[in-house]
Amino acid sequence: VIIATKTNHPELIQIPLCEDKLAVVCSTQHYLTNKQSIEPQDLEKETFLLVDSGNCLREQVLEVYPKWSIDHHPPSMITASSLETIKTMVAMNIGVSILPELALQNLDPEIVVKYFTPKTPIRTISLVYRKNFTRLELIMKIKEQLNLIIRPIQEE
Repeated sequence: VIIATKTNHPELIQIPLCEDKLAVVCSTQHYLTNKQSIEPQDLEKETFLLVDSGNCLREQVLEVYPKWSIDHHPPSMITASSLETIKTMVAMNIGVSILPELALQNLDPEIVVKYFTPKTPIRTISLVYRKNFTRLELIMKIKEQLNLIIRPIQEE
């Protein structure tokens, strides 16, 4: 399985593959387009577009700005079932969102990507398999192929 969250299940092994930055996306018509970089407070009064509950990205995005807890969200929040729907709504200037870099492929020309300062939030993408899985050579081949298409974490 390829996941974007940390698992602490005792029967699973998790191999980190890459770090996926979270970025703000807005329409070219939005005032945030003129800002060099974004601070979480810049999103406080925005119509915010977010994936439905049950998606790990939702919790990761809500962690970006601690004031956005279960009980307190931006003044106007719209949820959608897919990242593609969110991208379309951003391009139409309905609101702004935070998306992972891996989802920023083939963006509409009406969408601008901005990064947070002082620190860009990240999530780790990992390959996960059962401890008792016997075909470790296959796991390593999958990891090798994934590393060809994504930016791997620098090995220390």
